[in-house]
Amino acid sequence: MGDRIDPGIYTNFFQVEVENFDKAGVFCADVNSAGSANELRPRLRAHVHQIGSTVFGYGAGSEDLTVLGFITPDSEVLKNPDLVARVMIDGFLDRLEELGYHTERSRIRHRVYHPERAIAVSLRQIRIVPGYMLRSSFFRDPLGEDLVYGLVIDPWYRLEMNGNPANFGEIRQFANVQATSAASGIISEVMVKIGMLTPYRKRNRESFKAKVERTLALLAEAGEFSVGGSSFRISPEPTRVILQE
Repeated sequence: MGDRIDPGIYTNFFQVEVENFDKAGVFCADVNSAGSANELRPRLRAHVHQIGSTVFGYGAGSEDLTVLGFITPDSEVLKNPDLVARVMIDGFLDRLEELGYHTERSRIRHRVYHPERAIAVSLRQIRIVPGYMLRSSFFRDPLGEDLVYGLVIDPWYRLEMNGNPANFGEIRQFANVQATSAASGIISEVMVKIGMLTPYRKRNRESFKAKVERTLALLAEAGEFSVGGSSFRISPEPTRVILQE
């Protein structure tokens, strides 16, 4: 794609190439003997993920799992796409943390943001922090029958007021009690800074292009990562929709 986006219809799904997943250093145990993922998570440095009656552990600190009865799973277990997708997203989040991002992990959708890249506005109490919403996904290629793994990446901005998360309503309410010229146009200023509006306060018709370019910048920074001896490479191009007549 180079420095421009070719015409077409794109999704926010970026394919991930997975290599040597059998070397990712994944361990497993029965929930009845080791405990559930929710019970283990506060006690362990390693990541844990539960699928049915099996709990998996991997990542930094996974060497400590053997004392809890975890064992190395057989190759068929490691082919579970839910497991691969979860290890993939946790590995990506770990890499982003190494690069200074703050992560907010959840069961499905995760958020990351970089405080040191905050954007200032006229009111010093308000900050805009660039970030992304992420989730892993997979599907079976209808033509080749192969499993395709990928990440759904949505550029996002964390709004802060006095260092705490805020929304537009809270910012507007705060601005209404400020007797300054900066406060009167703060919402429009924020919307311009995050790309929703042009500098002329018109709808920004180039906002999607800007989102894709932000995503490509993220992938240039962290598009390759590893978990144990496995490696993951995120395609630097979004998946394009092909329309057939």
